[in-house]
Amino acid sequence: MRDRRPILPGLPGFRDARRASTRAALITLSLLASCSAGAAGQETPPPDPIDIVDRGLPIPDGFQQDNVAQQRASLFGIRPAFTIRSWETNPWGLRARLAVQFAGLDFRSSDGVELEQVSLAAIVPGVEFVFPTGRRSLFRPFLDIGVGSSTGLDNPALIAAVGVQQEFVFPAGRFELSLEPKLEYTRAFVSGARDDDYGALSAYTDARHPLPFRIGGRRPELGAYFKGSYLFSPLDFRSLDGEGTSVEYEFQVGALFTFKKPPKLWFIPVPMIGFGYAFGDDWSGIRIRVGGDRLLRLPPEGGE
Repeated sequence: MRDRRPILPGLPGFRDARRASTRAALITLSLLASCSAGAAGQETPPPDPIDIVDRGLPIPDGFQQDNVAQQRASLFGIRPAFTIRSWETNPWGLRARLAVQFAGLDFRSSDGVELEQVSLAAIVPGVEFVFPTGRRSLFRPFLDIGVGSSTGLDNPALIAAVGVQQEFVFPAGRFELSLEPKLEYTRAFVSGARDDDYGALSAYTDARHPLPFRIGGRRPELGAYFKGSYLFSPLDFRSLDGEGTSVEYEFQVGALFTFKKPPKLWFIPVPMIGFGYAFGDDWSGIRIRVGGDRLLRLPPEGGE
């Protein structure tokens, strides 16, 4: 278990990016909590940028807000992807993907005193291969390489991530069920600092049901989802009162609204929209998902 209290003077926080979830907000909260504790007269190490970069992943699909160690952080991310080679008509497919994150973080103590304001930005392009492994399953290995920066960081950070994801889809009457396990590994580099890495194992599942009306000639679906994640290297946080919090597990529950074949607004397909609640070891947050839907869907009913 590694202590995620900061180690470089004057660096308030950092965010970088790739995937779906909470570590980006959590590491900044840990950092700011440690800095504020030092201001109150407690001895704390200065921040280490590589620790912050290491835990600044992934960029969310949409908006997320987290609360931990008496602090709050809000982040916004977009992750568009483009098909270069179709897996539906070829033995394998290829997608280009991009993760972009912007955040202006305003941290306050439990009594409302402002502690710090942090500006964050990251851009992480990548590629993803898509291999059909059956009528209702896809295998999706990916590689991402990008950069990120934050207030107080002299040099940009280089981020490299590799991982694999599997999609399974099952029919259950009019319901469509899915299971999506995922394993990823990330290594972060900052000039003049040590390298660091982390790994995570997660599983996502949802259930969707068609609604009894159409929008733009297409039938929408309403569903519910659950996601659980395990961090191979737990995150350690120190609150303002000096007590420690260790985050090893992450959970999300929520609802989603989507289409099997979405209608288009001008030339842009309507994305999946989700609303969820995230929680774990002594922390909680909200999630507003925009996009990031899975690739595999069952055939629509009635040719919709």
